[in-house]
Amino acid sequence: MEHEWHKKHFSKPTMCKACSKLIWGLGKQGFECQGTIAQVACYRECAAHIKISHDLLELRRTTR
Repeated sequence: MEHEWHKKHFSKPTMCKACSKLIWGLGKQGFECQGTIAQVACYRECAAHIKISHDLLELRRTTR
């Protein structure tokens, strides 16, 4: 399943899942996957580098 990227304004400190830098700026600073499971936040430039699948994200959440 592919990620469904949408521009997003983050109202609280949020880290990019690809480069681990703080997502900051005015307006819609980054992107978030709006899939039912993923909800991964990142910079536009980093979105192409996020290869993690929705299935793997679900597995990580259930094993914590």
